[in-house]
Amino acid sequence: MALEIVRPVVGVDAGWDSVVARFNAFARRLAGGDVGRDLEIVPQYTLVHDICLQGSAYAASLYDRVEPLMSNWIRNDLVPRCRWGPILHAYVRMYREFALASKYMTAVFRYLDQHHVLREKLAPVTAVCLACFREHVHNALSGSVISAILEQLAEFRANAPVSFSVLSDAVHVFMSVADNGSVYYDDLEPVLLRSASSFYDSEFVNRLLSSGNASSYLHAVAAILSKELDNAKLWLPDDSVDRLRGLLHERLLAQTFSSLLGGSGFSQMLLEGNTRDIALVYDLYANDAACVEELATKYMDYVVAKGKQLDQRSEIVAKLIDLQSIELRRTVQTCFQNSIRFHRALHDAMETLLSMIPNGTLLVAQHLDAVLSRVTMTSEDEISAIVSIVSCLRLEKDFFAMQYRQGLASRLLRYHASTAVCSKSCSCFRDRLVISKFRSTFGWGYCHQMECMVSDAQEEPLRTRLGSAEVTARVITTGSWPRYSQEDDILPCRPILPALSALEGIYAQVTSGRRLRWVHSLGGAVLVGNCLRARPEISVSTPQAAILLQLNSADSIQIGSLPASTGASANLIKRALRLMCTGKLNILSKDPVQGYSVTDRIRVNTKFQAQSRRISIALAAETSGASPEADAETKKVVAEDRRHVVEAFIVRLLKRVKSMSMAELLSALATDAPVNCRPDPSTVPAIVDDLVSREYLHRDGANPSLLHYNAY
Repeated sequence: MALEIVRPVVGVDAGWDSVVARFNAFARRLAGGDVGRDLEIVPQYTLVHDICLQGSAYAASLYDRVEPLMSNWIRNDLVPRCRWGPILHAYVRMYREFALASKYMTAVFRYLDQHHVLREKLAPVTAVCLACFREHVHNALSGSVISAILEQLAEFRANAPVSFSVLSDAVHVFMSVADNGSVYYDDLEPVLLRSASSFYDSEFVNRLLSSGNASSYLHAVAAILSKELDNAKLWLPDDSVDRLRGLLHERLLAQTFSSLLGGSGFSQMLLEGNTRDIALVYDLYANDAACVEELATKYMDYVVAKGKQLDQRSEIVAKLIDLQSIELRRTVQTCFQNSIRFHRALHDAMETLLSMIPNGTLLVAQHLDAVLSRVTMTSEDEISAIVSIVSCLRLEKDFFAMQYRQGLASRLLRYHASTAVCSKSCSCFRDRLVISKFRSTFGWGYCHQMECMVSDAQEEPLRTRLGSAEVTARVITTGSWPRYSQEDDILPCRPILPALSALEGIYAQVTSGRRLRWVHSLGGAVLVGNCLRARPEISVSTPQAAILLQLNSADSIQIGSLPASTGASANLIKRALRLMCTGKLNILSKDPVQGYSVTDRIRVNTKFQAQSRRISIALAAETSGASPEADAETKKVVAEDRRHVVEAFIVRLLKRVKSMSMAELLSALATDAPVNCRPDPSTVPAIVDDLVSREYLHRDGANPSLLHYNAY
């Protein structure tokens, strides 16, 4: 047996009279400040629900009566009762009471909204209420409200106290009287922006400019922007604050940029080192791309001009590194807030300065070699600064890599000949640190050969004994290490020839089928100075050891006879003697002391007193740059490596596009090839002919200038 619930029929008029009575009671409580409880809404919701269930005609009748009810209440009760006091307060007070009444009506007619309104595609009850508020309150008072807001802003700009909470409430009402805030964006925001534009007009700007110099103007503008924007954030939407910021920037900064900083204004700030003003300039113009670009160009010109003033006769690379470090810390990081654009400007300036220095790449390599060869510890910051300078060698990074590998070979094999495992040496640790920074900056391919050199040096060396002395040999891999000519090598010392034969036998037991060649000029030795006080252990290179060992059988030796007896070149002899005859480790004395000539004679300096048990004397670096022959050989190797890169680029390009004309290929090489490997256009036809002969490419039969990729 089923129970059937019979709902009583509720007449529209009777039901509506009950709804109106309840709403009037709610309005009276609202006027007295008591909005009641949510439970009082439930009977009215049930009543509307029952009426709507009786048919769509009943629901439509209810819906049609909502708008007159709200209009009568607003017109006859809300407006007369709340329209007292300042217009802004009255406007906000009306909306607050209306918002509570609208919330009440929405709750009562929720069932009507969820069914009849959706089915008939009508405006929700909330929208109907808002339309009533716009018609009877907002449209009548908006002009007076906007005028009151402008009066408050005028008082604020006159430094009078202003209540921004009331302004914030008024803006909230403008945003709320339309679902998408269109009333605010169409009626109020343009007026506010016009007010700011008229206040900060050209007359205001000229008056501010005439009151002081560029620095005082910028500080005044910064104060104005801070005051305007900080207070705007209290009562305006974020997008309005952004538009106000853009308007003030255009009026106060962008239009005055040329007269303030476009000439020599910003350059003068840089010359004076006024970091406070420089930081302020960047802070004000940071969001203006055109102004930032011009500031970065002026900063680059300033760094270049400052670098040109450096004395290029001595330690120019160290001075450039100091200049870059100072500018990086003082200006780019502090004043320009680590802006990428100003990092690039500093980088471009250093590129320009290095390109103006003769043999700049070689000098950078020699400076790094000198730093890594020092006995004292080198900080990571100093190494990072040098790597940063190396990154400024725009077209000569591969040439620098060749020079660095030559110095790396000397440090790994010559200066640490007495170290059992290279990784234990301080210099090897610093070289690995440098290589790791090269890898993170330039990529794995740039430092692959350097890493192979370090790996070879970390391998356990071959050992044998020759009487009381131990002779070790390191095996290095051809291809990773620099190329060495046998003509430049020195003659091995006669006493160690049996040890070399023994080491060759040991290596033959390890591997066979490989050609073994000795490079004596890269070796080193530890000698005991029995003829010196305290008998120190002296770590020297092989050329230095060959010279010292000859003093065992002679009191003095003429320098001119050393090339013939050692097999070393005259330049290498001079470099080997330089640090042994001068400085703090002058274990040899030269007669005469001043100058250098092949007729001078050298002998043991018996007055030398070592400060430690073991001393290390390095082979002096080249002072006048590499010899023309060595320089030409290095450039030849670099050119060959670059040719391989260009060939690989052409083959990959043709493999992707299948066909390309010679003109298109030249254009692609000029724009897409690696920067340091872009070839001279005159050499490209020869490279293409070589690739055609090796059957990577072939020419079109009808059009020889059209190239095709050979797909196998």
